[in-house]
Amino acid sequence: EYPEAALRYGLQGRLSLEFSIGSSGQLEQLRMTRSSGYQVLDEEALRAIKAAAPFPPIPSWIKPIPLSISASMEYSDNRLNYRVTR
Repeated sequence: EYPEAALRYGLQGRLSLEFSIGSSGQLEQLRMTRSSGYQVLDEEALRAIKAAAPFPPIPSWIKPIPLSISASMEYSDNRLNYRVTR
């Protein structure tokens, strides 16, 4: 979800994080590797990953376990901004 405060103030950004998932789908580690520059966006990205857990169990043929995932998230406010000039 796009945080309401971020929408209100037009905050946008891209961040990177890493997390690992254990064999039964539990979230084992989660860390921010690159901040968006805005705490509210960073916290929402971390909250979203935590809320998605537990994940489906990892099939036995996927190695290594825990499964490490690197991801990036981009928050972009696509609303049109109009400026009046005289």
